Amino acid sequence: MTTLMEQEAREAPRCIEQQLKANLPAWEALKAEIAKKKPAFAVTIARGSSDHAATFAKYLFETYLGLPVVSAAPSIQTLYGKTLKMHSALVIGISQSGKSPDLCEVMQHAKQQGALTVALVNQTDSPLAHLANTVIPLHAGPEKAVAATKSYLTAISALSQGIAVLAGDVSLQNALQQLPARMEEALQLPWDALLAALGTTQDMLTLGRGFGYPIAQEAAPQKDAAPPAAKEVIQETVKAPAAEAKTSPPEPKAAEPASLLDQIKPAQTAQPVQA
Repeated sequence: MTTLMEQEAREAPRCIEQQLKANLPAWEALKAEIAKKKPAFAVTIARGSSDHAATFAKYLFETYLGLPVVSAAPSIQTLYGKTLKMHSALVIGISQSGKSPDLCEVMQHAKQQGALTVALVNQTDSPLAHLANTVIPLHAGPEKAVAATKSYLTAISALSQGIAVLAGDVSLQNALQQLPARMEEALQLPWDALLAALGTTQDMLTLGRGFGYPIAQEAAPQKDAAPPAAKEVIQETVKAPAAEAKTSPPEPKAAEPASLLDQIKPAQTAQPVQA
């Protein structure tokens, strides 16, 4: 039986294909604005799955542009009453609905300070979009499942196209044109076999490093929205940076392997970062 979550995930390639065609002029216009304002750093404003996409944005902007990226904690403003100094920043809000009051409040203060504001939203007629200098539509369409699928994937693809344009990376732009077709190919793979591979596993540690870390961040909470068969296999998922998995492992449970990494071949295990 196909779940609503799976149905929406299968719509992602078509959404991304549309997005890549529609959003190119907006990214090119933003490139011109960035050239004029020359922001010293970038700030991301997001929650949940969108914040995981913001982590992906951090790796993109720092790797391709050398622009430092920090994630804003809205509670600094909404709970503690303090305002971040963002006048020289590129401020990027990421949200499916664009309606979260705390995100909008931070974005509003950033705009009042003269920051260059950008909103990646699925709902373009939303408060967050109205506060932004530039709006980048996700083109994900309606998303009704509890877990984010196509809205997360379209945020990742939108950010990838954006950095390709901003960095002038033609090879990345060309590669992105192949993305929808490659995703369609991936959807045809026998993913049901994964349940059998997990066997009697009750706990799972999702690891990622670099660009893989925000993917691991998003993979962990999806267990809660998975079909019953998957929930019966995996009782708990934990996300962690791969570089830290061996340096500070959790205490092993009695009569169980110390960690998932102990069951992985050495060649597949990430090397820890030296302190």
